[in-house]
Amino acid sequence: MFKNILRVLIAISFLAASALPASAASYRYWGFFTGADGAWTMAMVGAAENIPADGSVDGWRFGIGTDTDTPEPRTVPNFAELCPDLAATEGITRVAVVIDFGDADQAPAAETPRPNRVECVSMPAGGSSADALAISADVRADGGFVCGIDGYPLTECGTEVPDIAEVEATPYETPVEAVEQAADEMDTGGNIFIYAGIMLVVVGVVLFIGRTKK
Repeated sequence: MFKNILRVLIAISFLAASALPASAASYRYWGFFTGADGAWTMAMVGAAENIPADGSVDGWRFGIGTDTDTPEPRTVPNFAELCPDLAATEGITRVAVVIDFGDADQAPAAETPRPNRVECVSMPAGGSSADALAISADVRADGGFVCGIDGYPLTECGTEVPDIAEVEATPYETPVEAVEQAADEMDTGGNIFIYAGIMLVVVGVVLFIGRTKK
């Protein structure tokens, strides 16, 4: 009898845990990236604090993202290919500035993304990525945060959008195998109190996760 109850409780616990959504706040904003070796890396400092080396590539992409997942510019960051005619000059920093206005389906209501472009900038050595962007485009900022580039978007600035929620499904084999193993072990004389304790822990974890996801 207890074996059957255990089967049901474990199954319910696994199903409840697997159905909990993992959500994160999402925002629509201009993401800032640095490019090297043909790949983009999301900048760990603001554009005003980032001092690019000569021959660097800065990238800006407008879109919807989270603190851990931001859409990258779709232009390959290769300075030699992007700015082949920009010769090196002593005391001057050359930067390729990639501006990607994002996808239409992520645009604010009634707005249309501008055509993407690349600007080849020459500025005094020691200049920041914010300086390079200001040379490349008309920038609307708020407290150092880039809100708009060339008038896009018109007014919003890092607007929060509905959360992105993904259901992380547990493979059916996992709970089934766990249920069968626990039940079989009980058949062979497993300690009933040990399984009861395990069940309490499982239920407790599920309840805790459920509360933190709200």
